[in-house]
Amino acid sequence: MIAAFLPLLAVALSVVDSVNAHGYVQDVTVGGKQYPGWLPFEDPYKTPQPDTVVRHVPSDGPIFSVQDPGLACNTGGEKGTKAIADAPAGGPITFHWNQWLADHLGPVSTYMASCNGDCTSFNTANAKWFKIDAAGYDSGKKQWASQQLINNGNKWTSTIPASLADGQYLVRHEVIALHSAGAPQFYPSCTQVKVTGGGNAKAPAAELVSIPGIYDGVQFPNIWLDSFNSFTIPGPALFAGGSGSGNGNNNSQAPPPPPPVNNAGSAPPANTPATATPAPSATSSSVAPSATDSSSGRCRHNARRSDRMLKRHVAFHKRHHH
Repeated sequence: MIAAFLPLLAVALSVVDSVNAHGYVQDVTVGGKQYPGWLPFEDPYKTPQPDTVVRHVPSDGPIFSVQDPGLACNTGGEKGTKAIADAPAGGPITFHWNQWLADHLGPVSTYMASCNGDCTSFNTANAKWFKIDAAGYDSGKKQWASQQLINNGNKWTSTIPASLADGQYLVRHEVIALHSAGAPQFYPSCTQVKVTGGGNAKAPAAELVSIPGIYDGVQFPNIWLDSFNSFTIPGPALFAGGSGSGNGNNNSQAPPPPPPVNNAGSAPPANTPATATPAPSATSSSVAPSATDSSSGRCRHNARRSDRMLKRHVAFHKRHHH
């Protein structure tokens, strides 16, 4: 019995090790509300599965090919979910990653695409993307945008353009890891939003790109060479009203700073519990706010996740061997 169980234990531990290796967007804050993301190692096992404004990802692993359809919104993210976040034009949208490894150095970017109506039924194969935010390598500080993300508590804030026409959009947030020379790793995540209070601006054709297609022909550098000192951010020019772009030396600016910490003794305002905007043909979905993450909280979370995964493997073994 014990001998039969050991291979299952090894598999479970290897899976646990792999899930700690990379990262995914665990929650998104927009319009003053915090929305849980899709948690790939928990949500698939819940009954019923939660409706999230963040489209599904299969794991915390990367996309490797620039021609992979999953480059748009990750594998499985081509299909919509039933929840949509309200996103005031001109306001911030913050992506909170569960973790990011310090050696996974690279640029960070945020794109948007109109859903041409309802995002819940919109397929990414039909998307035309425009860039609203991008940061790469700061040669003065010798710092990558991914390091800025880590320094900000694994959070990245972009701004919904104030002039953008109202409607439903996908917001594509991505980190590219360049630590493996010649083999870039892409970590995209897409959030469904409804922009309100905007203008009537739309991205011109020259600023629209297809994904995949955006990185065709791009030569990502070997960042470990002594001669490396600059990085050209791939993709089109920023949409008017976008934030954070490369300067004349192709070095990038930091994302908008986080809100100031209240040190006067009074508690800062809490995030408002988020209720997703229902699609016309879908029922309303209530999305509860996520708890604030901390280093100790992440450790406890990983431990609980490991325990759950191990229990599932044990249960599977009992069902099929008795």
